[in-house]
Amino acid sequence: MQLVQSMAGFSLAEADELRRGVGKKIKEVVMKVKKEFIKRAQEYHDYRAETATWTFEKMIEPAAMYSFNKSHAAAYALIAFQTAYLKAHYPVEFGAALLRSAENNNDELSKFINEMKLNGRSIVAPSINQSYNHVAAIGDDIKL
Repeated sequence: MQLVQSMAGFSLAEADELRRGVGKKIKEVVMKVKKEFIKRAQEYHDYRAETATWTFEKMIEPAAMYSFNKSHAAAYALIAFQTAYLKAHYPVEFGAALLRSAENNNDELSKFINEMKLNGRSIVAPSINQSYNHVAAIGDDIKL
């Protein structure tokens, strides 16, 4: 928003229109603003058309192709950190929770069981003498 304001004299409302178009990946809005940006950059600060075009194409259009909200990125990073921590420090409990999350999907369940066996986790088959409602972490074993 500051770039289009300082280079081409866009108002806050006009810059916000571009921000919304970039955020929602609406190509028509971005292309409409591109023409206006180039024209106004030449008039407002005597930028050459090539300079304004290059600036728009290298700085604004890439964001319009892929942009991701910083708060979402921060939340995903936090979840990734927490997941890695739990997997490293509580592997049996993490494995049991992972299997429980896939209880209704046999393909996912078998994939996760195979991965845990490859990583040396003990997966204990269901027992008629001991039953649980769901997958459970008991000692160093994951009981189905």
